[in-house]
Amino acid sequence: MRMTTVAVASTGIAANLLIGGKTVHKTFRLPLNLADRTVAGWPLEHGTSRYLRNVALVVWDEAPMTPRLAVDAIDRYFRKLMDNRGG
Repeated sequence: MRMTTVAVASTGIAANLLIGGKTVHKTFRLPLNLADRTVAGWPLEHGTSRYLRNVALVVWDEAPMTPRLAVDAIDRYFRKLMDNRGG
């Protein structure tokens, strides 16, 4: 069985080193100015959202170097995308 994956990185330089890699900001439509309740992401019916809904694995290079607010915003996006309202 084939698994759909996406490779992202916090910086453009690191993303260029990944096969098919993109920045976190580009992949998840993450705004540059982040706040506590920022939600990243494309509209739910956008083609990118439909693609991300089927991704089984996100390979995130340099994830520990990503600001917490960015990780939180992407988490909120995935919860909304997958319709998972849990904690």
